[in-house]
Amino acid sequence: MMIITIPLPMQGPPHFINSYLIKDGEDSVLIDTGLPTEEDIMTLTSSLTKYGYPRNVIITHYHPDHIGLVRLFKNSNIIIHEKELEFIHYLLSPEYSKDIKEYLSSNGFPDQVIDRMLRNRERFNEIIKGVNFITVKDGDKIEINGTRAEILWTPGHTVGHICLMYDHSLFCGDHILPDITPNVSLLRKDDNPLKAYLNS
Repeated sequence: MMIITIPLPMQGPPHFINSYLIKDGEDSVLIDTGLPTEEDIMTLTSSLTKYGYPRNVIITHYHPDHIGLVRLFKNSNIIIHEKELEFIHYLLSPEYSKDIKEYLSSNGFPDQVIDRMLRNRERFNEIIKGVNFITVKDGDKIEINGTRAEILWTPGHTVGHICLMYDHSLFCGDHILPDITPNVSLLRKDDNPLKAYLNS
């Protein structure tokens, strides 16, 4: 078994995000894909040309630095937590536009900032367009060359954030960071992401 760390560049701190390729015999899994930038495309495809494209791609959460290049993997199984996919559908819905406008306006955000945020959402739609996701839940197993890896649901940073436990290694997306705590954002008024994070 090999675990290949693929640092993918990004502007601003922390200046890179790690994608991980777990390769066991002929089988492999990629964890997270990086940003939809030319630099990340070149870095990621260079590594995958060397080691082979994965059968499964696990998306720890929907943020663009983790899901941004998912469309490169149309021949792979794209795996995401069921609650994360539900939130993505909500994020792209007219209901979200209405809810976020009300929430941000009531907290003093100018209209031009709100409009810019909603335009960014349209760019996100392009990132996942045509992708067929396979949903998982807490405790589900994924086989990698006969060895079972376990999905751990760790909400807080996002509602459907997941980690992967494989052969005594934990791949944790943004659930645990080396120097800071992850951003915990309130995006729906009935959510309590800080409580969810602390319980995770």
